[in-house]
Amino acid sequence: MEIRAEKLKGALDVLEPVVPRKPRLPVLTHILFRNGMAVATDLTTRASVRLEEVVEPLLLPGKQLYDILRFIPGYEVVRLKPQPSGQVVLEAGDTTAILPALPAGDFPPSPNDAWEVEARVDGDALLRGVTQVAVCAATESSRPVLNAVCLTAGPEVEAAAADGFRLSWIRVPVELPTPDGQPRRLLIPADAVSLWETVWKRAPKPLTVGPGGTLVDVAFATRHIQFAYNTTTLQLAFGAVAITFTLIAGDYINYRQIVPTRFHSRVSAFAEDLALALRRVGASAPKAPVRLRWDAAAARITVGAAHEDAAVITMGVKAKVEGAGGKTALSGRYLADYLKGKSGPMTIDVLDESSPVLLSYPEAAPYVLMPMFVSWDGDGKAEGPRAEQA
Repeated sequence: MEIRAEKLKGALDVLEPVVPRKPRLPVLTHILFRNGMAVATDLTTRASVRLEEVVEPLLLPGKQLYDILRFIPGYEVVRLKPQPSGQVVLEAGDTTAILPALPAGDFPPSPNDAWEVEARVDGDALLRGVTQVAVCAATESSRPVLNAVCLTAGPEVEAAAADGFRLSWIRVPVELPTPDGQPRRLLIPADAVSLWETVWKRAPKPLTVGPGGTLVDVAFATRHIQFAYNTTTLQLAFGAVAITFTLIAGDYINYRQIVPTRFHSRVSAFAEDLALALRRVGASAPKAPVRLRWDAAAARITVGAAHEDAAVITMGVKAKVEGAGGKTALSGRYLADYLKGKSGPMTIDVLDESSPVLLSYPEAAPYVLMPMFVSWDGDGKAEGPRAEQA
């Protein structure tokens, strides 16, 4: 096999996120070169990069190969030569290295999937929608479906994620058909979404503009994804890269039932002011509740937090209050997660202190937070989180 170092390094850079740091099998730390492809897998996600230079099958340790290539100029030609001993000799300019290799047959086989549906969609729009809600997926759960981002294909494409205490959902402006025209829910593991985002950023952007296109046209050109799925697997192909996920089996929650539709109060404030107040009152601990009170006459929302020594710290934030005054207690960490990176006006819609709270921000996915039980008498300590409602 002969290939330019720059091209080989580029392929390994795309595959690196899929190689597990703590593999269940030693072979998973290796990259398979076979049939014009370089492939990596963690058994749940499988990624491949098309390399026409690949002829004979090779199974090489990914990290060792990448570490060697780091010091080889991109213009050099890399030659990989299998030896009778089972090792592989790498030659590039003045560099020679010997790599341990495994039999190519040891690599987990590629599933022979027959796709029920294939479609070409706007990859940026699809990924943007999925990643916006992925933060709400559970990281540890006795219900595996909550570890997923639920992507609903059909007449109205929607992405949603929930962990039992928070929920986010968003309409995705792409067309994803289903075999029978009815909505189909695809449960994509949340960690696979993270891998998808990393691989998407690292993969070369294909030049999809026509003749006479400028660099500006290239920068703003739509990147398409070839989207294919069946009942167990989802594949995304873009340019020379393909990434395949094993879908989570099960029925997703009916999250639309959780979304509040009636409100007694709407509070509008600047997101950066609320974020500052959270930091000042110290309400960002994982299970610490932040207490929110609002008053239409005072045109402000008071952010407060109780601490272990029973001290209560509060800070007032200017706000526009529509409807009745009120109060609620939310997870400080989850609220801080939502506010991160946001500036400008946002709204908080509330029915009462025991009801879910709807947070809205322009061009962002709606976000629902479940309230927490607190002792409001004298603003003492929190009693604990409200039971999981999702």
